[in-house]
Amino acid sequence: MNAETELSWEQTQNLVNTLVLKHTEKHLSDVEIEVLRGAWEGKSYGKIAEQLFLTENYISGDVGYRLWKKLSAALGEEVTKKNFRQALKREWQKTASTPTSNCTALEFPEGFLAPDSPFYVERPPIESDCYKEILKPGSLIRIRGPRKMGKTSLLNRVLAYATQQNYQVVRMNLRKAEKTVFTSLNKFLRWFCLNVSRELKLEPKLDDYWDEEIGSKVSCTGYFER
Repeated sequence: MNAETELSWEQTQNLVNTLVLKHTEKHLSDVEIEVLRGAWEGKSYGKIAEQLFLTENYISGDVGYRLWKKLSAALGEEVTKKNFRQALKREWQKTASTPTSNCTALEFPEGFLAPDSPFYVERPPIESDCYKEILKPGSLIRIRGPRKMGKTSLLNRVLAYATQQNYQVVRMNLRKAEKTVFTSLNKFLRWFCLNVSRELKLEPKLDDYWDEEIGSKVSCTGYFER
């Protein structure tokens, strides 16, 4: 890579994660990665905060401060939002020519992470709370957060934990349902029961438990209980 070549976002993310991991033995948090990406794209702290549904003071004075401090320590020079591109380019030029560099060996993942991924950043007590809740009968866990904050990765870990506890797990995406499914509660609940049965490789016997006289909600409850 010559001096005129700009780092791509993937190269930047990979390099920063490698440097910080080597120096602190910890990965960047999801928010720190989002701040780094926003800075790489030339966005202001205000715009980054708006996209993450957080305050600008928190992004600039807390997350940003920690991020540049970590990079400064890892690179051995003062790194700021204004000069981090140049500092990383110099570091890349040094490491890219070294075949055994950890930077070339460590590939940063894209998308959601596997349950055993070393890149997953735990956020106690979220994980432990989810593990406890998933074992309760009739429990409901609602996961909310901005884009690319690890919601799917957390869901994968929760479902993997449930499987380890000998639970049968069904993954269902309601977006795959036809629009007609949502035209009535009865249609939706029958569709729901049918899909769960098929995912569990059970013979659907909806008509044996469905009673129009007592209503679809009671019928659905009875179907699952039996």
